[in-house]
Amino acid sequence: MPSGQPRPWPIRRPTEKPTAPPPGFDRDGNFLVENEVEQATVRMILDMKRAGASINEIARRLNRDGIPTKKGGKWYASTVSNILRNSLHGKEAA
Repeated sequence: MPSGQPRPWPIRRPTEKPTAPPPGFDRDGNFLVENEVEQATVRMILDMKRAGASINEIARRLNRDGIPTKKGGKWYASTVSNILRNSLHGKEAA
């Protein structure tokens, strides 16, 4: 799907709470749309990983630089790892 185009959002059962969109995206009904500010953070994470930074180092740098998570909180290695493994962002850099 071309960049900038809405992506289908998983439809949930009416009794289920909707899931939060992944970092780099916002929800628009049943579609995901790119959030440019968050996409810049995701690109930064991917670039740091390609440059050889560990996921702990990436989380430390993001916190040090005052870059908020999607929910405005602190970065953890698990958060960075989830972004790197998310197929919407491509494959994890080795």
